[in-house]
Amino acid sequence: MNNTAHIDPPRPPLYDPATALKLPNYNLGSLNGLPQTRTAYLHGELEMRRLNTTLIAEGLSAEARARKMCYLRNTLRSWTRDLMHNRGDAEYLTRYEQNSSFDRLVARHEAEGRTGEAAYEAIIESSTKSRPAMNGEIDPNNPPPLSPVWPAFPIWGQATLKKPSSPTKPPPPVGDNGF
Repeated sequence: MNNTAHIDPPRPPLYDPATALKLPNYNLGSLNGLPQTRTAYLHGELEMRRLNTTLIAEGLSAEARARKMCYLRNTLRSWTRDLMHNRGDAEYLTRYEQNSSFDRLVARHEAEGRTGEAAYEAIIESSTKSRPAMNGEIDPNNPPPLSPVWPAFPIWGQATLKKPSSPTKPPPPVGDNGF
């Protein structure tokens, strides 16, 4: 029997923009503070804009690109909320800043007078650019480097575990030997 410490692999994310948007495979609940979470989100938006350019070059229609960007934005939003250590903030955002379906976005843009490709391009634009007020001091076109991948906080474990108080700094990164 192997006597080494057993470290459970991270729970698979409910949403996986990390692969599609070339983001680190962060552990759930491991980003401590809004700047870390927002930075990850903004890096995802930058990659979405690059991906849109690639899809245009590949000849994808505006509707197909809008569907993909809407899906990626919703996925990125949900994923970054899962990464937040502060569950109160994450739950607030999930409740009051809900993701919109593609059909709802089309209907909203049509109600504003955009139809067809104009509506699809507006969906792409809004999916790849967050509101300035949400970004605070972070430049969305030049966000700071991404945080390292930290171990998950125990908030995702057993129900008997207490939520840790907000630490002033994240735990040390996991090294090659698992510690």
